[in-house]
Amino acid sequence: MKRTARLRLITWMTLAAFLIATTGCGYILHPERRTAKLSNEVDGTIVLFDCLWLLAFIVPGVVALVVDGVEQTWYYSEDEWKAKVERSGMYKNVEPGQSLEVRIRGHAPRDAKVTLSLLDKQGQNVTPVIEVQSSTGKEVVPLAVKVPQEVDHQKLLLMVAVNDQQQCCWNLDVTRN
Repeated sequence: MKRTARLRLITWMTLAAFLIATTGCGYILHPERRTAKLSNEVDGTIVLFDCLWLLAFIVPGVVALVVDGVEQTWYYSEDEWKAKVERSGMYKNVEPGQSLEVRIRGHAPRDAKVTLSLLDKQGQNVTPVIEVQSSTGKEVVPLAVKVPQEVDHQKLLLMVAVNDQQQCCWNLDVTRN
């Protein structure tokens, strides 16, 4: 095989590998994630596909990981994550008037604002937001919120955020026993 033919073949194979890698990554599969507000939840399927490309070919795998890493398309958007949690039916039953406490282990970053919110379906607070400011980096005290008595037969979201970035949340189904 002539040198130019071999160079042309390598060029086409590299281009094909690049196209295959980018079509298997979150950048192409989930274009809405490029502009949407992202959650902190990783879409394991996208990361798995990116890593599988490493097994097939090094270049496409690296390209897929770099593209998804830079664009952060391996994170669910906030809307996608909320819909996924609602579809899964992962709800904890609570009663009106019940106190809910969240304990955070470990040390908070210096000057971190840790908040606990109880939100309705529209994302509105149903109780005052509980906020703790960490100025010494010490362990954060337990945060507690009480489900209002007038809230009944509703689905709520208990959310913990650090510096206004959602860290975790729990779905609550408020019903009287």
